[in-house]
Amino acid sequence: MHVRVACLLLCLAAVVAVPSAYAQEHVVTIQVVPPVHTPADATLYLTGQGPEFGNWNPSGVAMAQVNDTLWAFEGSFEDGRSLLFNVTRGTWGRQALSGPRTPSPATTLDVTSDTTVTVRPADWVDTALASATGTIRYHHHVASPRTREARDLVVWLPPGYDEAPERRYPVLYIHDGQNVFDRSTSYSGSEWRMDEVADSLIARGEIEPMIVVGINNTRIRRAEYSGGPFGRIYADFLVGTVKPLIDETYRTRPDRANTAVMGASMGGLISFYILMWHPDVFSKAAALSSAFPYDNADLVDHIETMPLPSQPVSLYFDNGTRGIDQFFAESHTLIVETLRERGLSDVVFEIYEADHTERDWARRLWRPLTYLFGTDRTPATD
Repeated sequence: MHVRVACLLLCLAAVVAVPSAYAQEHVVTIQVVPPVHTPADATLYLTGQGPEFGNWNPSGVAMAQVNDTLWAFEGSFEDGRSLLFNVTRGTWGRQALSGPRTPSPATTLDVTSDTTVTVRPADWVDTALASATGTIRYHHHVASPRTREARDLVVWLPPGYDEAPERRYPVLYIHDGQNVFDRSTSYSGSEWRMDEVADSLIARGEIEPMIVVGINNTRIRRAEYSGGPFGRIYADFLVGTVKPLIDETYRTRPDRANTAVMGASMGGLISFYILMWHPDVFSKAAALSSAFPYDNADLVDHIETMPLPSQPVSLYFDNGTRGIDQFFAESHTLIVETLRERGLSDVVFEIYEADHTERDWARRLWRPLTYLFGTDRTPATD
C-alpha cells in the first residue's frame, strides 16, 4: 500500500512539474524609438547574442514597424536568460549611436518576468558626423580564449585595392582603433585622420600603399596596453588571433618585414613592447607620446636589462612639449639613449611643439608613416 501511495505521489509531482517548466518562459517586448531624421524607407534590425538575434548578423532580425515613431519585436525567452543585443539599420555602418560620437553599447537584459524595454538611439553611424573616408571594413566582437573582452576591428584598404586583385600589401596594426579614422567614434571628438593622411602620402608616392588595421580598445585599456600580464595577453591576441584573421581575409604580405605596429600614449607603450616581444612577427614600430612612466612593468627602471630582439628592428619615437607630454620627456630620452647604447641603430626620436591629443598626433602622422613605409627609406633588415 505504501509503495502504491509513493508511486502515485511521484506521478502527481511529475504532472505538476510539466506545466511549471512551460511557465518558466517570459514574453520580452523590445521597442525602438528611432531618431527623427531616420530615413523613411529604413528597416530596423536587432542583432545580438544567440540565434534569436541572428548571432551578431547586423541584419539578423527585422523589427516590425508599429508607426512612424516606433518599431517593436516580441519573443519568448526562458527565465534567467541574459539577453545581449544592438540596433542597426541592416549593417554595422548603420549601427545605432547612444551619443554624438558613441556607438551604443549592447543592451543587456536578464529575463525574470514579462517585460518591455525601450531603446532610444541618439543617431546612426552613417548619419552622424562621420569622417571616415575610403574603403572601410569592420570585424565585430573579435576575441580569443584568453582575452577578457571582445573588441571590434576597423580595416582601411588602400586606394586601388579592389582594382588590383593580384597585388598584396604591407599591414600596419594600430591601437585605439575608435580614434584613428572617424571622429564620430573617437572619445574626444577628434581623430588621427589616418585615412586622409595615408591616402595623401600614397597619392604623392611618399609611402607605399598599405592596409591599416585599427584595433579598438576596451574598458581595461590601461592594463592591456602595459608591460604587465594583460599586456602580454593582448600582444598574444594580436599575434595569434587578429593577424591570422587579417592575413586570411585580405591580400597581405604577412612576413615580418611588411608588418608594423603603432600607437600613442599607452598605445605607444604597448607598441614598443609588442615589437620587443614578437620581433619574429613585427619588424618595426612607431610609438607616439608614449606613457612610459605609467607602465606597471616599470620599463624605465628595467630598460638597461630587458631582453632586446636578436633580429634587426626599426623604432620611431616622438614626444610633445605641452600638456602631459612634457612630463614624458625625461623617460623618452632615457629609453632612446639606452636602446642606442645597447646596439639598436635604427631608432629615431622626434620632439614636437605639441600636446597629448588625437589632433596633435594627426598633424604629425605623416612622419611615422613615412618612417615605417616610406618609398625612399631602407629599414633595418635581416
